[in-house]
Amino acid sequence: GVSLLLFYSARGVPGRLHSKGDAVIKTVLNCLTLCDNKSVNNESTPRDIQLELYRKDVIYKVVSGFMRNIRGHIPTSDNFSAIWNELYSCFDTAIDQVKNECASNYETLLGGIVKLVDEC
Repeated sequence: GVSLLLFYSARGVPGRLHSKGDAVIKTVLNCLTLCDNKSVNNESTPRDIQLELYRKDVIYKVVSGFMRNIRGHIPTSDNFSAIWNELYSCFDTAIDQVKNECASNYETLLGGIVKLVDEC
């Protein structure tokens, strides 16, 4: 549901994005790299950790569904280049977070972005 709503916000005429589609894509992908260094810490209970993992899984599923719909809407690579740029920018941000120890679970963060790139 949410991924479809986001998709309809970003799509334009067949094969192209809406004029504000780039902003929607950037915002959606930024959800993957929100700095989470305070969400789980040494005082976190197992329930807190499970909730955080569940939150990340839900975000990934929404973003993945959104990107799957966008990819189906934009079949040519020429019109998809802006999306590639955003995906690579998202990956760079994730790497910076890992370097700065901002991301608590870098395997999930980087693995999710790599999987998105692979799906596209």
